[in-house]
Amino acid sequence: MKVLSKIGSNTLTIATGVQSLTIATGLAYTVAQEVIIAFDATNYMTATITSYNPSTGALVVNCTAITGAGTHSNWNINMNGAPG
Repeated sequence: MKVLSKIGSNTLTIATGVQSLTIATGLAYTVAQEVIIAFDATNYMTATITSYNPSTGALVVNCTAITGAGTHSNWNINMNGAPG
């Protein structure tokens, strides 16, 4: 699976609700897409995009499901969906 964006120095706490972070600029993310924000295979959040600014990389998501716990940095973000 290709990583669509590596979240640089953002430190996030695994939790449901709104999270704001900065990712790469110029991506094709749109409102209502589902993404997975993952630290590793046992610590990640499933979220819906509420806004993304492709000029600044500002991303706001609503996390609806979590696996794991804790506060981590160096996250990866990918589209969520069935393979194939």
